[in-house]
Amino acid sequence: MPPPRRKRAENRVSSRAMLAEIPYNPPVRFLRLTVAAALVVAGVSAQAPPPPLFAAIERGSVAEVERLLAAGADANAIDADGVPAVMAATLFASGDMVELLLARGADPNRIGPGGATALMWAAPDVEKTRRLINHRADVNARSEIGRTALLVAAAYPGTVRTLQLLLDRGADLLAQDSGSTALSAAVRSSDAEVVRWLIEKGLDPNKLPVGARRQGFLRYDLPTTDVMMSKGLTLFPDVLVPAASWQPRESLTRWIAAGADVNATNAAQYNRTPLLTAVSSEAEDAATVALLLEHGADANARTTEGEAPLDWAIYKGDRAKIQVLEQHGAVRGTGPRRDEIPPPAAGGITDPRVSLTRSVARLLDVAPRFREQTPNKCISCHHNAMPALAAATVRRKGVVVDETEARKNLDDILTFFRTNAPRMMLGDVAVGGEALTVGYAQLALAAEKHPLDRVTATMTHWVLARQMPDGRWLGNGLNRPPSEYSVISHTAIAAGGLTAYPLPGRQQEIEASLGKARQWLLAAQAKSAEERAMRLMGLVWTKASRTDVTSAVNAVRNAQEAAGGWSQFSRTDADAYATGLSLYALHVAGVPATDAAYKKGVAFLLRTQYPDGPWLVRTHSFPVQRYFESGFPFGRHQWISAAGTSWAALAIAQTLPDAAR
Repeated sequence: MPPPRRKRAENRVSSRAMLAEIPYNPPVRFLRLTVAAALVVAGVSAQAPPPPLFAAIERGSVAEVERLLAAGADANAIDADGVPAVMAATLFASGDMVELLLARGADPNRIGPGGATALMWAAPDVEKTRRLINHRADVNARSEIGRTALLVAAAYPGTVRTLQLLLDRGADLLAQDSGSTALSAAVRSSDAEVVRWLIEKGLDPNKLPVGARRQGFLRYDLPTTDVMMSKGLTLFPDVLVPAASWQPRESLTRWIAAGADVNATNAAQYNRTPLLTAVSSEAEDAATVALLLEHGADANARTTEGEAPLDWAIYKGDRAKIQVLEQHGAVRGTGPRRDEIPPPAAGGITDPRVSLTRSVARLLDVAPRFREQTPNKCISCHHNAMPALAAATVRRKGVVVDETEARKNLDDILTFFRTNAPRMMLGDVAVGGEALTVGYAQLALAAEKHPLDRVTATMTHWVLARQMPDGRWLGNGLNRPPSEYSVISHTAIAAGGLTAYPLPGRQQEIEASLGKARQWLLAAQAKSAEERAMRLMGLVWTKASRTDVTSAVNAVRNAQEAAGGWSQFSRTDADAYATGLSLYALHVAGVPATDAAYKKGVAFLLRTQYPDGPWLVRTHSFPVQRYFESGFPFGRHQWISAAGTSWAALAIAQTLPDAAR
């Protein structure tokens, strides 16, 4: 069993006292860079300026577009990327802009990238959809992959009115494209009301492929699961493998009674079982582990790498789960995460500039190697977006970075999103981490002063469209703590992305979205260092009140340990990920780097850094992807260690003054 946790520092203070002590800067300190960057005309990967009509559309200026049309501009103009003006308006501007172009003769059925039409791009917005249909947009037009506007709308939350409008105007409810039906798209990424509407219109949940049904149980949206079950969905044999990640114990009990297999395995994920899922999940407790064991779950099931449920409980330092497992005869297995890793040399690195030079060099060195080894050349938060954000930040402090590697990483991020932009505009998930990955990438691009363009606008459009009606953003259901398990993280980073690249023509829509996110974050209960820090940054980015931000600052401060670091879940040793993130969140909230707690945290980071630049962060996350070596150290711990190294660098960088320009 792991040793007892050390006590946190006995330096708690009242909220009233902290209100007086914390220097509070309005929530623009971090955004001074990012918002300005969104409007910069020059930057990395700069493109030729768009023609005047398209430039006016991108600015959202109805009056300017009207003036240009009156002067002879063609409402059916197409830009260099093959995007008709009316399609550009659905992306960048309001319904009034769309109406103006249509009234001046724009063809609503003109084809754009990927065979899409303006109606497909407008699908998340019922008013734009209505205006296009009123001007004879073809409701059954198909893109190159066979997607219709109804299929696009079904992929987004809050689109029941749009779906009903399309159906009333003759849209084919039974349309299918090369990958999905309306119901499978909705189960994957929409909300319960859209799922309910589609089922009540006649789509059968039992005709969904098993993969789509599995996704409905994996995604953190209980109402969607409840709707599917209430409409007669038949359980699939391995339902407990995804469901034991977060579903209520009462539901798991019912499904076990109905015949769900407590020893089902997912061969594609290292022979994951329901017990391994529950043990490694932050959303399931020891009682869920006991439930599975009492119904016959194998306490000593092994992954393909030799690890057992008890190993994962120990990695997470979860004493309650350890006790339940040992009571049922669990023993440890083997596996690469048990390998000993020597600690850093005593004293770490004392000079912040040396620390940042070495850490960012390690991050940028491995960024392209990670992408090259992923299926479909994907990008990640931990190896691409976060290192890009760190590189931009330390450069601003006068730290020299390898500009060739930094540019290569940034171009990789842009290439990925540029390539996937047509899919994203048609409602596809496109990125594995969903809004979390998109938001991190937006923050990184803005920090590098990349201008607002069609790529970054697509990212903003996609994030806006995927917000749930209650204000949160959901991930893909993967439970990979600390970085990808919390709805708080998804929501906060999505909000940060929206503030990084606001669309002038859709500002009211963005402000409404941020307002909903703020209300959801205010009600959210943070239970880990990740959640406390993310909630704090999210409240700043959504312009919460001073009182609310200060309360969130206190929550982060009060979790600092006596040695200066932060622990992820108060069960394991403090690490660079939790510490760097907590400090950076304090910075975003306006806490200066000269603050005593901030200095103490930075000292912890510097003395725990390895001499060649990285920090070790031990994984708490059950693997879901094929493992490969990216070049970053620490074996199976390397991906989260890369993320932790980025957070540590971001935190330390704030102790340095900005370089003279």
